[in-house]
This record gives sequence, C-alpha cells and structure tokens, in this order.
Amino acid sequence: MIVAYAHKGCLDQSRELFNSLESRDPSSWTAMIEAHACNGQSKEALETFWQMNQDGIDADEITFISVLHSCSHTGMVEKSLHQFARALFDAIARPDVVAWNTMIEAYANAGQLDQARALFDAMPVDKNVVSWTVMLTGYSQLGQYERALGIFQRMDLDGIQQDDMTLTAILSACSHVGLVGPSKLHFSSMLADYGVTPRIEHYQCMVAILGRAGELGKCEELVGRMPIAPDVGAWKNLLGACSIHGDVDRGDVAANAAAEMDPSNEVPYLLLSNIVRG
Repeated sequence: MIVAYAHKGCLDQSRELFNSLESRDPSSWTAMIEAHACNGQSKEALETFWQMNQDGIDADEITFISVLHSCSHTGMVEKSLHQFARALFDAIARPDVVAWNTMIEAYANAGQLDQARALFDAMPVDKNVVSWTVMLTGYSQLGQYERALGIFQRMDLDGIQQDDMTLTAILSACSHVGLVGPSKLHFSSMLADYGVTPRIEHYQCMVAILGRAGELGKCEELVGRMPIAPDVGAWKNLLGACSIHGDVDRGDVAANAAAEMDPSNEVPYLLLSNIVRG
C-alpha cells in the first residue's frame, strides 16, 4: 500500500501509513524508499535509508537496488556518494542485470563515463536493452556523439532490439553530428523494424535534425502532419531552425504557435524579432 499510494502521487499517505506501523521490516523500509524514489525525491529516499541503518535494520538486496536507483538520480556530485553507491553495489552477493544497469546509470549520470563503460564491459550477466541504452544515453548527454553512435551500431550487430528510449537517444546523437540521412532512416523504420510507434520526443528530434540541415519546408511539413498534436517543443525546434536560416514567414507561424501554448514565455517572440532584424 505504501508504494501504491506513492504511484498515485499520494506521498503524504505513504508516509502516514509507514509511520503508523508498529514494527518495520526491510520490506516496509524498502517500500518507503521506493515511494520517495518514484516521486523524484532521491534525497529523501537516501535519508530514509540512513534512518533504516540507524534503527539497526539490515537491508536486503531489494533495498540495495532501490537505494542505488535513488543514487543514480541524484547526479552523485559528491565523491562520498560515488563511494556509497559503489559500496552498496559491492554488498550485493550476486548482482542481477537490474543492479548492474543501475550502477552503470549512477556513474553515467555523474558524468563518470569511463567508470560506467568499464562496468558495462565487465558485466558477467547478459546485457539487455536497458544496459545498452543507459550507456548510449550517457555518451549522448555529455556530447560524445560518435561513441553513442558506436554503441548503437554494436546493438545492431549483437541483435539487440532497440526500444523507444534507445531511438530517442540515437536520434538526438544523429542531430548533433548532422547525420540527416541515417536519422530519416531510423525514424521512418521505427515501427516496421523496431515495433516502436514514434512519440512526440521522436518527432521533436526529427524537427531539430531537419531544421539544422536547412530543410525548413520538410521541417514544417513534419510538424503539420504529425499524427499527434505538436507540442511547444516541436514548434520551438522549428522556430530555432528558422532563426538559424533567417526564414521569417515560417518563423512567424512557429512563434505564434509556441506562444499560444506557453503565453508566459517571451522567448518565441524574441527569436522572431531577431529573425526579422536579420
């Protein structure tokens, strides 16, 4: 029930139920840690773990993985948190693929890609699509796009079926290195080759890719024929492309659409004024 409340966003009820327990075993502590983690409260999840330790409750493997997951989303800026997360990982007798993936993600989110890659390469268990995607995303987010593309190519060679998160990451990487052709190929074959229906994030990536390449007509056409309603991000990507290439007419359409969706944001009109001024 603690986790069930949390998944509905009712964290206060989760905490109230947890506090009402006369005795708390590792399962109840883990549930409370997960409740914080699934609501984006990584700091509170870690504090709950420390409180569990202070109360003399021995953590089990499920607890370790829950706390590792929380660590991976703090960014682990402090060296002590790096060491803490690794100590948790090393304390698991036989880490499964979830534990390995979570530790790799913790390193990647902290920008420690060499450590993440070393752990990735050393995995004694079979890598799944999450393992590959965590590594690919880590490279892409830190601007190492060629390495991200290398991971994607290895996935293909190893017969790993990409999912929607993998394809978002690879489209983003292709965008930054200007690979328009491969981007179009990946995007057009998402459903047929990977069984993935394109989401708004994939359309946003393609708008950015076409825009950077100066294909503003195709960019506008893509926004107009999306099977899902374009969001403010898609219009801003089109507007950004118009700003780069000085397209006033399309920029005006994109700026008005973006401003209508987000009236408090002045950036669309500032970009449009820059286009008009040339």
